[in-house]
Amino acid sequence: MTRPANGSTPLISRAQLYAEQLKEHTDAMAYLTEERKLTPETLERFGVGMVTDPTPEDKSYRGRISIPYLHWSRTRGANVSAIRFRAFGHGGAKYLGHPGVTTDRFFNPSDFDTYESFICVTEGEFDCMSAYQCGLPAVGLPGATQWCTWMKRLFVGFDRIYILADGDKAGKDMTDAIAKDVPNVHLLPMEVDVNADYVKYGESYIKEMVRL
Repeated sequence: MTRPANGSTPLISRAQLYAEQLKEHTDAMAYLTEERKLTPETLERFGVGMVTDPTPEDKSYRGRISIPYLHWSRTRGANVSAIRFRAFGHGGAKYLGHPGVTTDRFFNPSDFDTYESFICVTEGEFDCMSAYQCGLPAVGLPGATQWCTWMKRLFVGFDRIYILADGDKAGKDMTDAIAKDVPNVHLLPMEVDVNADYVKYGESYIKEMVRL
């Protein structure tokens, strides 16, 4: 990617840059593919990256994993509405984002166009990637408290909404918040979370929970 001499680098260009840098970062790739069990194909599909040589705007995120919020338009193609930066191998906040960019949005919104009669909701991006890798239509909230009432419009037409909630109070509270606004919500509590349970028990365990 060629960086512009002046002005801010577009988010999609930054996401593409960091996705290329991830391929050269063996420790980050090992963490994602061996510890998190996310395949290279999944990482590429979601544009996951590693900030090793950041653009001027992202210097404070050096050494973090980048997770872009991708979306597609029939007229404009692929774009990125936000990037979250996850801590990797050092201290500090677990997740950081660009100042002024809100998190009231879904990760992997393209799965709202699924032909299935159901959809899964996860807490967190890695959990959403894991459910997707299991062949399940899934969208993710960036946190248990990020549900907004306006989001209910996105679930019109689904017969069942499965909440693959983290196995803690926050996960239960997220499910309760969604259930107040959306009918046909089913809580499927994880032992820990989707990714951890996927790593521990495998794909069939996650799929069997959903396809009851």
